[in-house]
Amino acid sequence: MGTLCKNEITTTLNDKLQSLTPHFIIALLVIGLSLFSSVTNDLLSLNRELVGAGQWWRVITGHYVHLSWPHTLLNFSGVAVVAITFIPLFKSQYPTTHSFQILFFYLSSNLFISTLILILSPDIKNYLGLSGTLYGLFIFYLIKELSYNKALAITGLTLVLLKVAFDFSPYNQNLATAKLIGGSVANDAHLYGAI
Repeated sequence: MGTLCKNEITTTLNDKLQSLTPHFIIALLVIGLSLFSSVTNDLLSLNRELVGAGQWWRVITGHYVHLSWPHTLLNFSGVAVVAITFIPLFKSQYPTTHSFQILFFYLSSNLFISTLILILSPDIKNYLGLSGTLYGLFIFYLIKELSYNKALAITGLTLVLLKVAFDFSPYNQNLATAKLIGGSVANDAHLYGAI
């Protein structure tokens, strides 16, 4: 039986840590902003009126502030699930993907979701949270997984799309979730993220 030398172990550990880095950065950002939510929410949320008045940064920053600690922890858990579930698979299949590409996905997804909220969802006056982007990440990774593990990818895609469909069904009242997070659930953001 062969043994791994210290350099191989260090290289393997560094590769794993590097692949988790973008999600770790996002998780730290979300937690950090939540520590000061009484200030950051007013300055950074996606507020329709304030974006219209020129505060354009809100189309990105609104995704990193949250209504409450339970809301923060739910989204933080989503980032952890994405990182733990998909990153090892993704990194082994796409070893040349760099952390900045994943961060670019977060930012472009934020911009896309915010744009659709502003154009197609006039009833959403103020948006906070990362869940729409998380839906997009799940879809992104599952589509990439199609060529490697079709059964897993199709099952995952089906579950995510069923969840989005359920979000808009008359059976989904979101009352428990709204009570838990301290505000309305923006199902539109989930749909836009899944697109």
